[in-house]
Amino acid sequence: ESIGGALCFNGQIRNGDNFLSGEIAFSTSFDGQPISKFLLPKNASYLYKTLVLNEVRMPEKELEKRLNHTIDDVFRLYNEGDRYAVRALSKTASVLAILINNFESLVDCNCVIIHSYLSNCGEVFRKHTENEIRALCDPPGRKILFTDPDNRIFIDGCINYSIDKNIISTLQLD
Repeated sequence: ESIGGALCFNGQIRNGDNFLSGEIAFSTSFDGQPISKFLLPKNASYLYKTLVLNEVRMPEKELEKRLNHTIDDVFRLYNEGDRYAVRALSKTASVLAILINNFESLVDCNCVIIHSYLSNCGEVFRKHTENEIRALCDPPGRKILFTDPDNRIFIDGCINYSIDKNIISTLQLD
């Protein structure tokens, strides 16, 4: 459970100074926590359940039902407009927007691909994230694509490049 980045120019994946493509893995929050922690499914579920627990006027049966929701339930509720799910995933979108803004300040790119469970949130979440990014920096028409984590094409490309790069580096050792 982590976050990484890849830069692809002219069909080639490029790596950064520390051999981590894009250097996104080093992003931290203001309190020094890895920013990837805030983008994990369990964090979105935790935010949702915390918001539900803070509701003092909820019937006990409803509270119990909501506390047993999975992340897939939270996504479904988000798309249905449930206020707790919307607030929880809005916080996730804000963190993601900061991360993308930081990435775009390093590299001028016309498309950012988010290969994450967040693809299950749908089009509403993507548009919300784009609006959050515009509020930070007003980017000129950058496109954000969410891909499903089960779609292994993108990840396999990064892994193959990484393996090839490490084999070459190992063979070049004295």
